[in-house]
Order: sequence, then structure tokens, then C-alpha cells
Amino acid sequence: MRVRPRLMALALALSVAGAALKIYGGARYSSRAVLVDGFTCVANIASGALVLLLMVRSLEPPDEDHPYGHSRLLYLGTLVVVLVYTATLGFSLGLIVWGGPSGRVGVGSAYYALAGGGFYAVSVAVARLSGPGGASYAGFTFSEVLEGLVSAASAYAGARFSSVYDLAGAALIAGYIAVETYREARVLSGLITDYTAPRVYWETRRALEEAGFDVVSLRLRPLVPGRYVGDAKVRARAPPDVARLLALEVSENLRIRGVELAIELVEG
Repeated sequence: MRVRPRLMALALALSVAGAALKIYGGARYSSRAVLVDGFTCVANIASGALVLLLMVRSLEPPDEDHPYGHSRLLYLGTLVVVLVYTATLGFSLGLIVWGGPSGRVGVGSAYYALAGGGFYAVSVAVARLSGPGGASYAGFTFSEVLEGLVSAASAYAGARFSSVYDLAGAALIAGYIAVETYREARVLSGLITDYTAPRVYWETRRALEEAGFDVVSLRLRPLVPGRYVGDAKVRARAPPDVARLLALEVSENLRIRGVELAIELVEG
């Protein structure tokens, strides 16, 4: 997947605009729901800025320290998203349990939450087009759109009926952030442990067998989503010269499909 840092920068700018609206609306009109929403926006922007930096670094060519290139730096973006949102979740729970702004909830906070959510909706669409790191960022940014709707509804009910509705909205947003943080942590766990989808393994093995090889061993590991590297030891059914040509052909076909495979011909 192509990396587009400029699109990620635009997504961040849209996020900043949405965050400013939510934070101002929550503080100005005493809404805990909108303020919790705003706090997640700050975390969103901080993690997104680092993702943008890592996207630029990931484009650097291979060198002696990184022979496969720097694309795996994008995984750090996922790690930072998990850490920052975990801290934000704790802060939001503190706001809910120990209190927030004093005063009656104002209906204006609902309008600011809706406006901020609109900016985040556009940010999500842009971030998804920016590359793998941006896609991870977009996953959390989409939560800001949902949170904008929830906080707007909660703040409106809190202003018209009871502040209990506003508090309930804040708790719902915090719960959603907890679930999303857990899901992203599981994704990160798979990346760190070099999890390779069985589908990729068996498709690679089938490509070798269809080319006339008996697979002795096959190892794959992910670099970034959609791109794998590995090695295979195979026995050829064809004469050595033909086998080498077949190995080059299947290697090129796999490379086009995102698998860079070193193929070793063995005897016996």
C-alpha cells in the first residue's frame, strides 16, 4: 500500500479543527461528555503527529542497518496509539468519577460536538488513503466521529433534562475507547509476534507446488500489512537449468503479490 505523508498531514489538520471545537464547546457549556470527547481528540492528534513522522521515515531506502527498508517503523505508530489512548482512558475515567466542570450543561455544547465530529469524518476518509500507519490512525479517528454523535446527544439531553444523561454519555465514550484500545493492542500483538495469515502461507506454498516443486520448508514473516519476506527450500522435479528458470519465475510472480521469497533448490 502506497504511503502518502501529505494526506496524513491534511488529516491531522482536520483533526485539530475538530478537537478545538469539541474542547471549547465542552468547557464553555460545562459538558463532561463533550470534554471527555475532547480529551480523546488531544490523544488522537498527538498519536497522529507521530504516525506522520514515522510515515516519512518509513520511505527511507534500505541501508546496512535495515536491509529490508524502514517500512516496519510504521508499527511504532500503532504502539503509540495504544499507549496514548490507554493514558487518555485513565484521565477520562478520573473526570467521570471525581467530577468535571461545575454549572448547568448548556445546549451549545451539543452543536460544537456535532461540528467537531464533522471535521473528524473528513479526517477519517483522508487518513485511510495515506498508507498503513494512517489506516491505524483512521481506526481511532473514526471513534471521534461516533463520540461526537454520542457526546452531542448526551449534552443535549443533559441540557434539556438532567446532567445524568451527560455523565452517562461520558461513561459510554470511555467504554468505547477501552474496547478500541484492546482491539488495537491485539493487532499490535500479531505484528510483534510475526503472525502470518494462513491464507498467505498456503497460497505461497501452492504457487511453488504448481511450478513443479516439492516444498521442503517454507518460512514467511510480515514486513507491513500486505508485504511479506521469507525463504523456501524446494526439490525440483525438472532438470536443474529448467528448475532455476522456474524458481526465478515463481519468485517474480510472488513478489508482485507482495511476497519476497528466496528460493533454495536442494537435492534428494
